[in-house]
Amino acid sequence: MSNYSTFLAITFLAALTPGPAVFLAIRNGATYGIKMASIGILGNISAVFIFAMISATGLGLLLLSSSGTLFWLNIAGGAYLIYLGLRPYCSNSNVTRTEEKESGTLILSRRKLYSEAFMVGVSNPKAILFFTALFPQFIDPKASSFYSLVTLAIGCSFCSCVCLLMYATASSKFTNLI
Repeated sequence: MSNYSTFLAITFLAALTPGPAVFLAIRNGATYGIKMASIGILGNISAVFIFAMISATGLGLLLLSSSGTLFWLNIAGGAYLIYLGLRPYCSNSNVTRTEEKESGTLILSRRKLYSEAFMVGVSNPKAILFFTALFPQFIDPKASSFYSLVTLAIGCSFCSCVCLLMYATASSKFTNLI
């Protein structure tokens, strides 16, 4: 197995494991359907690509070496995820999801779906740790550094996109059965 194939296999397995992005894709798929969930997925893979490039350029190591920065990044990310989890329970809306679907209204705009997923992706410090630990092992010293970095970042984004689309599609199909 080639070095890049190994990288993609590891990345795909990591993207399959449930986390905040997966749960958001499931929620969006079940609530808004696959078309709108795809907008959120695009927001998340944008964050994945940015994290991949940041880690590849060495800023990930800088964050890891500064324990205070990483600590506050963890706190901010955790607080944002708690906010996202509690927000549906604190809303003033009495409309049920079934009524939303029947009336055809969408509560979240495309921009809001994108930015919410982007924030979930950016607020996940596990991604920086993952990329910082993984990237250096798979960068080909014989090839152009820029080409290697972009290829790995695109591979990560692709794996994440495929996995999130699988979860969102499954949740939208399951919701239609109910």
